[in-house]
Amino acid sequence: MRASRGGFTLIEILAVILVIALLIGILSVGFAALTANANKSATQQDLIAIRNAVTQFKSDFGFLPPLVEDSSSDRVDRGSTPGSIDVYDVLDRDPTDAAIAAAFLRDENEDRFSEYSIAYYLVGALDAAIDGKEGPGYRSPRTDGTFETRGKEYGPMLDPGAGGGVEVKQRGADLAEGDVVVVDRFGTPYRYYLWLPEPSVGSLADLNVPAILGDPAENDELKTAMFAIVSAGRDKVFGTEDDFVEVGR
Repeated sequence: MRASRGGFTLIEILAVILVIALLIGILSVGFAALTANANKSATQQDLIAIRNAVTQFKSDFGFLPPLVEDSSSDRVDRGSTPGSIDVYDVLDRDPTDAAIAAAFLRDENEDRFSEYSIAYYLVGALDAAIDGKEGPGYRSPRTDGTFETRGKEYGPMLDPGAGGGVEVKQRGADLAEGDVVVVDRFGTPYRYYLWLPEPSVGSLADLNVPAILGDPAENDELKTAMFAIVSAGRDKVFGTEDDFVEVGR
């Protein structure tokens, strides 16, 4: 009569470990895919919400959110009253004026975007010394990028975080200097693009659409658009197939 086995052999133990490792690998890949899809869906919803907020801003104040000069060394100046913000001087100009800022006319560097405008003008993420209101929100904005110091206060047009709202992230060491952005679900700041058609629109090129957004000849939405919200997507690189884009006017 054969004696019963007292335990597992080394080969059996290794086989069990291998099966467990394979299951963990499969589950990890599946979880990563689910997370990526969830982030993609949430980012697309955020883009629509931001686009709608830009449209609401224009409806309330009569102009599109100013385009902040992100690269300016004095982007936010707290030394004046009201505090000033460096923005491209385009909203104060007549769209039919041939002298529209050169930065908005066929800029080969595609610098017609801001990563700060959304946080400043749709969330109201600046402090009261700049936008006239403590916490999210602001007083009436002006086309030159500044805010009124008195009068009606407005709440944020984008919900900052609570209840599934957009994520506002402090980018630098000093929030008071305006180092705050709205990021997508992959952690990259959204870009707000703003442009104006050239005075005499005679061809698709005159529409002056930033190349990163695509070809107006292939996308009818771009033929009437004046702004866009762009996410770099999963690869966190702008100008690739991973980008998500919402346009409006």
